[in-house]
Amino acid sequence: MRENLPLWRNRIFSKLWFSQIFTQIGTEISLFALPIFAITQLHITPIQMGYLVFSEQMAPILLGIFSGIFIDRHNPLKIMIFSEVFRALILICIFVLFCFSQAGFFTLFISVFLLGSGSGKLFFDVSYRKLLPGLFKPSEIVQCNAKLASANSLSELLGPVIAGCMIKLFSAADALFFNVIFFLLSSLFLLLLKKIKIEIVKEKRNSRLSSVYTGYQFVFKTPLLRIITFSGAVWNFCYALVYTIFIFYAVNQLKISPFMLSLVFIPGAIGVLVGASLIPVMIKKFGYGNSLLFGVAITGVWGLILSLLQPVEWVIFAIGIAFFFFGLGQTVFNVINVSINQIVIPSHLLGKVIASLRVLFCMTIPLGALASGYLAQARSPREAIFIATLGLMFSAFILALPQVRQFKLEAPVHPAESDV
Repeated sequence: MRENLPLWRNRIFSKLWFSQIFTQIGTEISLFALPIFAITQLHITPIQMGYLVFSEQMAPILLGIFSGIFIDRHNPLKIMIFSEVFRALILICIFVLFCFSQAGFFTLFISVFLLGSGSGKLFFDVSYRKLLPGLFKPSEIVQCNAKLASANSLSELLGPVIAGCMIKLFSAADALFFNVIFFLLSSLFLLLLKKIKIEIVKEKRNSRLSSVYTGYQFVFKTPLLRIITFSGAVWNFCYALVYTIFIFYAVNQLKISPFMLSLVFIPGAIGVLVGASLIPVMIKKFGYGNSLLFGVAITGVWGLILSLLQPVEWVIFAIGIAFFFFGLGQTVFNVINVSINQIVIPSHLLGKVIASLRVLFCMTIPLGALASGYLAQARSPREAIFIATLGLMFSAFILALPQVRQFKLEAPVHPAESDV
C-alpha cells in the first residue's frame, strides 16, 4: 500500500503534497479576497465583519460534530475530492450572484456559511490526517506533516500575492472566481490516487450520538490531549480577535492598499518554512512539550507588534516581521500537535477523535470573531488586538503544565483506549 521510497520520490506522497499546495492556495486566496471584497465593495462595518467570520467558522463546528463518523466509515480520498469540487461550485455561485444581481451583505453571509461547510478544515484536513497513518510508517508521520507544512508555506506566500495582483488588475470578485482553478487542480491530483487501496476499518455501527461521544470521551480521558485542546481553544479565540479585524484595520485606518497588504504574507510564509525545518531539531533537543510551548509563545510577538502599529511609511515592514513570527510559531505548534494526535490516537478512532478535536479547538473562533467586531466598534481595533495578545500568552502558560512538557514518544500512548 506504500511505496518504500524517500518521501520526495514517493509518487503517492508527491501527489498528496501538490494537492495540499493547490487547496491551501485556494484557501488563502479566499481568506484574503473575501474580506477585501466585503470592505471595498459592500463597505461593511467592524461588527458586520465579525458576523462574516462567525458565519464562516460556525459551519465547520456544526457539521464537524458528525464529520468524524462519516470520515471513519467512508473512503477519505473520495471525501477530499468532494470537498474540493464543492468549494469550487460555491465560489462560482458567489461570483455569479454578485456580478449579475444586487446581492448584499445577507447574501454574502449565507454564501460564506456554505463555503465554510465545504471548508478544508472540516473534511479535507481531517480526511488526509486519517489517510496518512495508513500510507506511511509511524516514524515518517512527523516528516510527512513537516513537508506538508512546507506546502502550506508555499501557498501562504503565493495565495495572498495572487489575490492581491488579481484585485489590483481586476477586482476582488474576479479573484474569487479565478480561485476556482486551484480547488479543481487539487481534486485532479487526488483523482490520480484513486487506484490506491485504502483500508476502511469496519466497526460496529453504534448510534450517531454514541459515535460522537466516543471521540469526545477519548479527548477528555487523555490528559495530554485535554490540556493541549484547552490551550488551543484559548489561542483560537484570541487569534479570531486579531484575524477578524486586522484587514479592516489595515485597509481603513493604516491606509494600506490590498496589493501592498498581500505582500506581508511573504515573511509569514518564510516563517512557516523556517518553523518546518526547525521542528526535527527542536523535538530532538527540547522534546515535544517544550516545542509546543515555544510555538504558541512566539505567536505572542505577532500580536504585540500588530497592537503597536501606527500609520507611518515603514508600517508594512513591521507587519511583515509580525507575520514572520506568526508563521514560525503556528507551524511549530500545528505540526507537532498533529503528529502527537496521529501517534496517540488509535487508527480506528482517528476520524472521530480528530474531528472532535477540530470542534473543540475551533468552537471559540466564532465567539472571538463576534467579540472582535463589537470590541473594535466600541473601543478600537488596536485595543482589540492588544487584549488578544494577552490571551495568546495565557494559552502558552497553559502548555507549561507538566503533562505536556514531559510528554515523550516512548510513553504509553493510549491511556484512555480501554475505556472507550
